[in-house]
Amino acid sequence: MLTDMPRTPQLFTYAEVELLIRIAASSRDAAGICARCIRQLKSHAARPEDIKEVVKTVIRRVEDGGFANRREGGANKEEEA
Repeated sequence: MLTDMPRTPQLFTYAEVELLIRIAASSRDAAGICARCIRQLKSHAARPEDIKEVVKTVIRRVEDGGFANRREGGANKEEEA
């Protein structure tokens, strides 16, 4: 039964899970980077806090526009000016 299982602290809040789902659906780059970082942390016996910090970093970068969903054709921003 589920009631017999010990309660463990939740790694993510509901809002964070919703945001992660939105990020994964909208940006392959962010989803892939996040998954790769978590796999690396898990293979090095990272703590849940470490994994949560990686996810929050990815969320922050996506919200700040750090992961582009489009290709610019390799042009530098300085060259366009």
